[in-house]
Parts: sequence; C-alpha cells; structure tokens
Amino acid sequence: MPTRSKELSITINELPSKELSGNKRLGWAGQHRAKREQIGVWLYLLKDALGPPPWPTFDAAVRVTIHVKGAGTRVDPDNWAGNSSLKVLMDCLTARSEYGLGIIRDDSPRFVKSYRVQVDTRGEPQTQIHIQEVGDGTD
Repeated sequence: MPTRSKELSITINELPSKELSGNKRLGWAGQHRAKREQIGVWLYLLKDALGPPPWPTFDAAVRVTIHVKGAGTRVDPDNWAGNSSLKVLMDCLTARSEYGLGIIRDDSPRFVKSYRVQVDTRGEPQTQIHIQEVGDGTD
C-alpha cells in the first residue's frame, strides 16, 4: 500500500504586496526597506494562520503551489510569478533563512522540486500556500 505524502495548506486573507514588484522603481534603499517590511508582514500573517509553534516541518523535497485569489486585474499572472513579495514569502517558510520559520528546509531546487503560482481574479483577496512532500531531497 503506497504511503501518503505529507501536506500543509496555509490560507492568508491578504494579497501579496505590489511594493516589491519588478515594475516599481524604488532604488536600493527603498527596495531594502520594502523587503524588510514585507518580511515582517509575511511572518505575522504566517504565524497567525499557523497558530502557535511547533509548526509542521518538511525535511524532504517539496512541491509548492501559491494560489493568489481575488487579484482582480492588478497585474498579469507572469508578474505574480516574478513578484519579489512571493520570494520573501518563500524565504519566510525556509529553515535556511535568518528569519525563516523552518517549515521547509531550503528554497533551492534541491528541496523545492516544483514552484507554481496560480492567479484567480475572482473572489475575496486571499493567498493560499500548499506544500506537498515529493521526495527526500538527496538528488
């Protein structure tokens, strides 16, 4: 009988910020300030959604899907995929980051085998993160 892979779904009733969009012209200091701000926002939202520690952890390779709902026509789907706010979100999930929660071991290709961003223009603003274990991360 096949074993069921470990999974985690996190729902946050917010959309990723546009402040770190590649289309913004913030300069180095402005980008650094916006990134630090986004780290604080994502950590607060993730901790609120996950509840008190200990949080689930994934030491093996994972598949990550981020589903942005209620985005309206704010940006094209390809802009969401390249949104640095989602990069900050991934860093907040990792164990390797200085401020990460340690849910996934690392966001390198060795441990994140698949990373997908889905955008749905309808519905209430929401960011859903789904993490599924897919391997041992040894390749």
